[in-house]
Amino acid sequence: MVFAERIDIGVDLDEMVGMAEWAEGFCEARGLPGKVNFALQLCLEEAVSNIIRHGGLAPDDRVDIALRLEGAQLAVDIIDPGSAFDPLQVAKPAAPQSLEDASIGGQGIELMRRFCQSMSYERLDEKNCLHLMIEIPQSTTAAAD
Repeated sequence: MVFAERIDIGVDLDEMVGMAEWAEGFCEARGLPGKVNFALQLCLEEAVSNIIRHGGLAPDDRVDIALRLEGAQLAVDIIDPGSAFDPLQVAKPAAPQSLEDASIGGQGIELMRRFCQSMSYERLDEKNCLHLMIEIPQSTTAAAD
């Protein structure tokens, strides 16, 4: 049986602390390794902070997040009613030619690509729906309730 948990947070960056604790608790309760929790935290932080900062959300909007185990993968769904934005269409940032050319920021979506086995996006019912799959190492036995 597939077990899922959901949370929704407001459009306040301070609410991301509770989201991070919730996600960590999900991983701990299922015995998922630290690297899965790290990948999940990185992806949630990047996606949700960008939604809150740049998504054009109204103050009373909510960002919905669902986590579920699907075999040897952790499925993550992030749904928001903000402006249409497909992160998969963002080009890979160019490598800086020198240290002086390097800038802080702009690497988050590329990091998500590296930590997810797959990513997909669709615009459905005026909402952005981002679906991430994070691989769970086969040596890990996660109990799906």
